[in-house]
Amino acid sequence: MELSITEIGNFKAVKPSGRIDWESARVLDKEIQHIIDENIYNIVFNLDEVSFICSGGIGALVYNLNKVRKMG
Repeated sequence: MELSITEIGNFKAVKPSGRIDWESARVLDKEIQHIIDENIYNIVFNLDEVSFICSGGIGALVYNLNKVRKMG
């Protein structure tokens, strides 16, 4: 998996590409948590170039979505 993160105003755009397997899902999760730790809660994901995403990758997205929702 390759990952690019760009800042657009008060949003962060996360664009992974390739396969998101168990190991890369952990990397994705850490990057999302880093963004949240910067107090940025407006995160956009572009999954157009993702060819496969394992349950761990989906779990990372859902877990962090719920985390941001709880923060308001």
